[in-house]
Amino acid sequence: MSFFVDVIIWFVLFAIGYLLIYYSTDFLIDILKDFSRQWNVSSIVSGILILGIDLEESIVSLLAAVGHLPYLSLGNLIGNTVIAVAISFGLSALFLVFQLERTP
Repeated sequence: MSFFVDVIIWFVLFAIGYLLIYYSTDFLIDILKDFSRQWNVSSIVSGILILGIDLEESIVSLLAAVGHLPYLSLGNLIGNTVIAVAISFGLSALFLVFQLERTP
């Protein structure tokens, strides 16, 4: 019985944490958009410089290195990179509008 209570508690904590990350990320993106407009900086440049820093990836890699788990660090690096590239290009491609003009 205690196992199921623990699972429910962890699931609720996970859901709360996920919602906090979602809304704080939305807030961060709004601030980044305003920053790009105010300072006349490309959104791509500010996104790479500010959003390109993955704190959770750095923490996992550091703990894996301290714990003598190099494959965990390598898997984290490869997995996070593949997912980040696939999501960023995939979602961008969904909203891409092609404007073709005929040249004389």
